[in-house]
Amino acid sequence: MNQLFRVPFSSIYTSCSVPTKYYEGTYIRVQRVEHGKVLKNAEMQYSSFKQAVFKSKRITAKRNNKHSKLKETELLKVTQSHTTETTMQIGKLNASHVTAFAEEPGMILKNINKAKESKVPGDSAALKPYEMQYINEKFKNCVSCRSITGDEYTINKGSRRMQLLHPFNMKLQAETTNPNLLPLLKYVIKGKSKGVLEKDLLANEDYEDTKVFIGDGNTENTYDELNRFLLDFNTTDPEIIEKDDESMIMLSFIYMCTHCGLVDEAISVLMGSTRRELHADAFNILIRVLAQKGDLGRINKLINRMKTRGIEANSETYALYLYCLSKTEMANNSENVNKGIELNDLFQNTQLSSEERESILKLIRHVSPFFEIAPHIANLQSSCPLTAEIYKKNSNMKAPLPNFSKEQIRKCVEEQLMMERDVTVKIKSVLNEDGGGTENKNWIHLRKFWSDKLEDAFDKQYKILEREFGLTNSISSIYPYIRSLPRSMFLDIMLMEIQNLILSSATYSPNTFTLYIRLGERVWNRYFANTKTSDPENLKKMSDIIEAYCNNYANPTRPACNLRQNWQFLVGDCPDAKPLTEKCIVWPESIKRRIGKFLYGIIFKGTLIPDTSRNNLRVTSDVPGLYIVLRYKLGKLTEEVKFHPKLLKYFDQSNIRDLLFDVEQLPMVCPPKPWSEVHSGGYLFLHTNFVRFTSMNYSSKFYDKVPTESFYDIFDGLNALQSIPWVINTKVLDTAIELFKAGGSKKVNVPVYPSRTETPKMRAPGTRVSKADYLKHMKLLQETRDAYGLWCEALYKLSLANHYRDKIFWLPQNIDFRGRVYPVPPHVSHVTADLYRSLLLFAKKEPLGKKGLDWLKIHAVNLKGTHKKCSLEDKLRYANEILPEIMDSAMNPLTGRMWWTESEEPWQTLAVCIEICNAIESGDPENYKSNFPVHQDGSCNGLQHYAALGRDELGAASVNLTPKNVPQDVYGVVVGIVEKLRQNDAKRGLEIAKKLEGFVTRKVIKQTVMTTVYGVTKYGATLQISKQLEDIEGFPKELVGEAAFYLASQVFRGLEEMFTSAKGIQDWLVNCSRVITNCYRDTVSWITPLGLPVVQPYFKVKGFKGTVDPDPRKQANAFPPNFIHSLDSSHMMLTALNCERAGITFAAVHDCFWTHPSTVDALNVICREQFVALHSQDILKSLSTYFISRYHQRKQLPKTTPKLGLNVLRAVPKTGNLDLKQVLNSVYFFS
Repeated sequence: MNQLFRVPFSSIYTSCSVPTKYYEGTYIRVQRVEHGKVLKNAEMQYSSFKQAVFKSKRITAKRNNKHSKLKETELLKVTQSHTTETTMQIGKLNASHVTAFAEEPGMILKNINKAKESKVPGDSAALKPYEMQYINEKFKNCVSCRSITGDEYTINKGSRRMQLLHPFNMKLQAETTNPNLLPLLKYVIKGKSKGVLEKDLLANEDYEDTKVFIGDGNTENTYDELNRFLLDFNTTDPEIIEKDDESMIMLSFIYMCTHCGLVDEAISVLMGSTRRELHADAFNILIRVLAQKGDLGRINKLINRMKTRGIEANSETYALYLYCLSKTEMANNSENVNKGIELNDLFQNTQLSSEERESILKLIRHVSPFFEIAPHIANLQSSCPLTAEIYKKNSNMKAPLPNFSKEQIRKCVEEQLMMERDVTVKIKSVLNEDGGGTENKNWIHLRKFWSDKLEDAFDKQYKILEREFGLTNSISSIYPYIRSLPRSMFLDIMLMEIQNLILSSATYSPNTFTLYIRLGERVWNRYFANTKTSDPENLKKMSDIIEAYCNNYANPTRPACNLRQNWQFLVGDCPDAKPLTEKCIVWPESIKRRIGKFLYGIIFKGTLIPDTSRNNLRVTSDVPGLYIVLRYKLGKLTEEVKFHPKLLKYFDQSNIRDLLFDVEQLPMVCPPKPWSEVHSGGYLFLHTNFVRFTSMNYSSKFYDKVPTESFYDIFDGLNALQSIPWVINTKVLDTAIELFKAGGSKKVNVPVYPSRTETPKMRAPGTRVSKADYLKHMKLLQETRDAYGLWCEALYKLSLANHYRDKIFWLPQNIDFRGRVYPVPPHVSHVTADLYRSLLLFAKKEPLGKKGLDWLKIHAVNLKGTHKKCSLEDKLRYANEILPEIMDSAMNPLTGRMWWTESEEPWQTLAVCIEICNAIESGDPENYKSNFPVHQDGSCNGLQHYAALGRDELGAASVNLTPKNVPQDVYGVVVGIVEKLRQNDAKRGLEIAKKLEGFVTRKVIKQTVMTTVYGVTKYGATLQISKQLEDIEGFPKELVGEAAFYLASQVFRGLEEMFTSAKGIQDWLVNCSRVITNCYRDTVSWITPLGLPVVQPYFKVKGFKGTVDPDPRKQANAFPPNFIHSLDSSHMMLTALNCERAGITFAAVHDCFWTHPSTVDALNVICREQFVALHSQDILKSLSTYFISRYHQRKQLPKTTPKLGLNVLRAVPKTGNLDLKQVLNSVYFFS
């Protein structure tokens, strides 16, 4: 029998009345109804309810846009403080519209219509032109459903929403007649489930009929949980993203209000909120504040509000309720409370302070006097099969920095805590480090003038913000956030922003969107650090745990445990470790952007400079030093910040002595906090992102939902890498500073100040400029901008290196969404250019041993780059031949023969020359203690992974996966193939092939070969080759474009001949991506071999409502390189974990591994073993299986999905016959 549901279309869209995934064989018919009649030939059927809703909405929107022409009118919003111009689209404006507009002036007509009160179903006035008809022969008057536990129940067809009971693991322990303690002490949460009672247990209801499902409490495999989570996670559902954003804003708003003493305002907003999605955490924040006051009445109102909104209370809700009861008279009446209550999860699954824990424990002991909190037994071991063998081996772990006394550790921890508490640090500039110069008086006066102006402007805008918040209490208000910090901090932040903006952007205009978010992020970091350090008691507890960890770091007492496990033991031993383990509430990006915009508005008003343009002898007026300009870029109008020319002159003449840096831009002076959760690791106080997020709001939510245990191997890999201490190579630093102060050197890539280069100038205004002249001018202008950026980078990095010249420091690390590792500090790190890599040495020294000096010499030849095709023996022989040049470079770097400047990596070559010289001059090289890092590079590592995936014998031989007497040069082989193809084309008379004779070299095609494996397009390859051809003297400039396109095509052909399996795998990955995005309407995701879930963050935001869809083109182009990057990161982390276990110092720049000269051979063994172990898994087959289960076997699969999609996902490329174990004997696999 057919059923007809007449439901207002707006209510259908906002709250789906029927969860169609529970109806097998249901389809939906949509009929168009006008004037009470069903129109013929206007009926459509859909396979899912959601599809019908979105399609019908789309038709309605198109019709409205077609037949209604909305005009715009300009309105003025006038208040006591300011006047705002508002643009509104006007159709018919009735009384209800005017009322809605008065309440929310920023509305447009469509939003006003939505804001009007919805009418109930059944009212004829509420019917839209569409009615939904659900057809199912089995349905009559009710719907029969079956839960996964087997219990059957019915729901009447008139129900507005189906509320399905979800299973949750609970254990009934005892009963009590106390009405206040009954709902809280009656049930005990068990196992891994964090679910709570479905009903609101604090209401006056009959609990005897409540059904409770009892779980078995078994712990499931972490990988099974991870797979199940990813199968259910819809990464493109706009509802998820929108709800997460709304809930994040509300949660952040409530937290900030309570922090600023605006509790009543927060309660008013939360109780009156009608938003679709709220979390229990928002209510818990207020319940905690009220519980501290013993305000049980308002807590009950909040919990009843949770019930009416269908929000489930969690363990922390119950714990805080008990805490409030402990402060009331009810807590003293224990006569009616039975014994035997077990509530361990209230302590283990919540973040409670010591005072809260003691109060709750005291209350529970009224029920059971002998109750003790059971020790929390956490799973500290990874379940990944690739790392299981690591923990079975005998550990030879060593202290990363031995002989570090407790007093030294204490001082280091205190210094780091002081830096993070201050948030910003002053660093002396290398251009004025001796203090001999003085800052320009005009600049000093100008900064003082700005400070006064900024203070006045801030006070005025703050009062306006306060008044507006008092009138609206809107959650989008930034008033609670601005109120959270004292005015002096905001002034410091703004002055620092002005100086950094001028220093880094003097020759180009920054985008305001980026600047707003960056400034808001700086305010958030200052607030976070201020909150963490404001409580002396928490600060003391934190310092004690960190010192204990650092002592164990320098003198391991648990050698069988890694750094994460040691940290977890310490935190577990301290029940009051709340400040170290609690999850921080991060401000949403939209709030940060609004805070930045608010402060920049003050900066624009306060950053004034004297105008003497009309009279050079006296100041006639003050003019803005910064202003906004509008520019078109890539077809879009963007706002950018521009400087007044006089401001740049003031700054250029200022001779600034100090540079200001945020602490998160600096290395740490004590060991970083080890990663143990996605919200805990890196800096001690400051929030450090575990993953370098993209702009999508769901990113942090995504990683929050993944089981923590699945990240253990990633945590351990990061901890092993960030545990390595570093020092500055002072001899190289002094040489670099000397050249930098002397004006730079293009020969060795020391940046030259832009004023020393030719400044491009256009012709006089009004004169015609040819297109060629214009392009030449723009190219010169871009070069000048790039030169200034490089000069600023050198100033920052050399100044910071000079600041750390006598210190030991550490580099906290995090990952990108693919799993690749990066140091958090951007300026002093080894993941950077040649000059700055050369400044770093290991802090720990190891004797060179028998082969250490040889590896230093081979490393010097590798860096020079002229003997890449030679064997190790030939390289060592050549190094001994040029030993006099090496010694001269070390002793006279700027006055000798300067052999080091001829190297491809000159500064790293100079560094190794100095180390070789020191070892030889020591008189006993074998016992010389060296802290120099020797590199072992992969041979075109991306192609190595492709060859291993496809078991490609020919490709493997080209990239040194198989043993050879000399290293194979894949670039040279491709050059040979391309040259052969060029000769054939020249014989056939192709002119461009003839013109390229003698120009097909390794340098021309190297970058293209290297990036082809990472998905570079033919267009991108053409640009790469064009740049190389332009730098060749004698090649006709007019033929660059044609020649580059020709060579790019031949390079692609050559690689296809060499790496047939790589091409097949790459094509399959691209095809899978297209099927996933186009057929399944989802993003591409996968799980790395180490268990990291990856979701590609490439989306399109469409339409007025901002619906989010995956970007098919970007998803397809990015998938092959991202997948390979996830494999090389897994290989690197496996190597890091095994090196840590073996007591080997290890650092890495993606596929370039660093270690001491004495441990290079041991590193090479581990590196090869882990590569073989990684690729011994059937990675492509596992990926195919995951794709099918993730996308094709979902319950709500559209019927329109073609079977061809499933065939593509199953079509795993065939593999060759390569024996992976040959890698174990390949000398040049990494060398």
